[in-house]
Amino acid sequence: MPPLPQLRVATILLFATIPFPVASAQIWGDSSGYNDLAAELGGAPATNYAATNYLEAADSSWRYRRGTSEPSNPVDAWRKPGFAEDGNWFTGQTPIGYGDGDDNTLLSDMQNAYTTVYLRHEFNIPPGSIPARLTLRVYVDDGAIVWINGTEVARLHVTTGFKPFNSLAAVHEAEWQDVQLSNTGDFLLEGGNVIAIHAINQHPNSSDFSIDAELSSPALKLTQVEAASGTNFLPQDSGETNPPVGFTFSGTDIFLGKTFHLRSTSPSLTYGKSSHAGNVGNRFYSSNSIAPEVDLIDNYFTNNWIGSNFLLTGSSLQPRIEDSILQNHSWIVFGHTSSATIQQIDNSIRTYREIVRRLDYAMDRDGFLACVGLNSSSNTTVPPVFGASYNAISVGLTSGDHSRGGTISAIGTGSGAVEYDGVGRTKPEIVANDSATSYSTAQISSAAALLLGVANNRGMGNAFRPEVMKAILMAGATKSEFTNWNRTTTQPIDTVFGAGEINVQNSYHILVGGEVTTGITAGHYGWNRATLPAGGSSVYNLRLERDITEFSVMLNWNRTIITAPWLGGGSYNESIADMSLQLHRVDNGVAVLLDTSNSSIDNLEHLYLRGLSAGTYTLTVTTDIAGDYALAWRADRGKLPGISLTARGPEFVFNGLIPGKSFTLEKSSDLITWVAHHTFTASTASDTYTDPSGIAGARAFYRLAWNPVN
Repeated sequence: MPPLPQLRVATILLFATIPFPVASAQIWGDSSGYNDLAAELGGAPATNYAATNYLEAADSSWRYRRGTSEPSNPVDAWRKPGFAEDGNWFTGQTPIGYGDGDDNTLLSDMQNAYTTVYLRHEFNIPPGSIPARLTLRVYVDDGAIVWINGTEVARLHVTTGFKPFNSLAAVHEAEWQDVQLSNTGDFLLEGGNVIAIHAINQHPNSSDFSIDAELSSPALKLTQVEAASGTNFLPQDSGETNPPVGFTFSGTDIFLGKTFHLRSTSPSLTYGKSSHAGNVGNRFYSSNSIAPEVDLIDNYFTNNWIGSNFLLTGSSLQPRIEDSILQNHSWIVFGHTSSATIQQIDNSIRTYREIVRRLDYAMDRDGFLACVGLNSSSNTTVPPVFGASYNAISVGLTSGDHSRGGTISAIGTGSGAVEYDGVGRTKPEIVANDSATSYSTAQISSAAALLLGVANNRGMGNAFRPEVMKAILMAGATKSEFTNWNRTTTQPIDTVFGAGEINVQNSYHILVGGEVTTGITAGHYGWNRATLPAGGSSVYNLRLERDITEFSVMLNWNRTIITAPWLGGGSYNESIADMSLQLHRVDNGVAVLLDTSNSSIDNLEHLYLRGLSAGTYTLTVTTDIAGDYALAWRADRGKLPGISLTARGPEFVFNGLIPGKSFTLEKSSDLITWVAHHTFTASTASDTYTDPSGIAGARAFYRLAWNPVN
């Protein structure tokens, strides 16, 4: 393994963790919008982080069929709900098999007669309760292919392609194997579902064969990755001086009720409390956080997480499977020392780039979101780890005192020059109000954890995709905290403040607005995860019944890593779509383009309008290559800016103005031709203007005009 980079926590000042009583919880609730949400709902939103079992081991009601012929015509019919079984199907208790004395249903006629067995089992999911994730556990000797409602979800020790009734598997002795299933909304149904298994032996005269399965929605947990403060990296003292990997210990004080799972050990570490980790945990999942119901936390030391514990950087293996819903990274890599040689810089860049690519790959594969901090200083460049990530959500500070300048480039030596990925992309993507980016990152993680708990409680499985939650968080962000927030058609978000400051209340409304497809007319809030073919487009129809004070739309998509030296061997190959987003207003069947977001380098697009009248609109997503995307929007109801006239002067009174936006008082004598009479930029919500021409002269008409696009 190449040498690991020198690591630092993403903060300048560390503050001691202060225990707060539960009655004073949500101490960051005002700036994050959580307190407003709790007031609106009359309490905390309903969440669910608990496990649910759908199918347990040794179940006695499996239906099975000996593999003496194909079980159906067409060949895939038996894998789906509603299949009518014939007399060749029997009921049995798993494990089903022979030879090792571990089977409840004995197939005494299998050896030298048939090599496969077909199994089916129905399970029920209550309305509105589709889980976000599933854990499939298979006890298999030798191989198996597993489907849920006809969609293949696992293939164990069996080669690719259709396998007939007389197929063979690779040799594998019986053991339980876990498979994590995300994107459950793609294959699960409310009500009746069916799991189907084609279990395959390795040879007709094999001495044994077994198959069993469990299916559950696992308890949702979080991952905290910390650089060491001294030799400690845990949010509280573990109570052990030499614990093994996998050691668990219980939380106390503000972490009461939490279970910490130690995922890293090292001779250079001790296992006491790090004040930095404690402060991060305080904001992330403690009783003071906005996600206090999460009970399970995996704890990693950064260097070990980069290496053998998770990413496996420098090896020929792909990253380990992540079964947490969310990773928090309140640490950064600063880059190179001034004394580094060119060769050392080259080696570092290659390592940093591999670390980022491995994280992006793991996020896309396993369906978790990573929240990553920038540096807590405005005179620093965007750190390569993980500021260069495509799929993570990068976090800065509402004060603007964080890294800036876009993702960086680096120059190596001659023909061997190495550059970081995607130079010039805008970072951060969101900000939060805190004293350091380490802590603002934990706030964003806590907000995401809360919303994922809401999604799990409502059966919104697709909300767990990282691109979806990222879009929901960013579309909910507010800009009113900043006097100079800016975007253009080719620069989707602000170069300092990203999409704006986290607002949980807005993002909650987007989430519970529900997943909306292109085939219906949507309303003020919603989101969707979908797939486009190369050169394809999707059109979303929105009917906004009320005037809109603020309209925010986010389009996000992941970088997909196809091959790498650590992923199937060979050279590195990735897929990054170039998508665009358009907003049209439709009146009497005629569509008029209002705004476009079309960056050529970012893997996100953003539209932001203020002061938009009620009506029918369309959102259009286009792409150059095939890929998945997430779209999220909110259209906050309210009154548009208005105008009234007093008898003094005459004096015009403007109300409901949008600070920072330019307005024009237009004048007409015939209601046909309008000319600018007075132009001003609003600094407050109300203003006055006295017409110097007075009220003498011909009759005149006035109106207030503005461009809603920001």
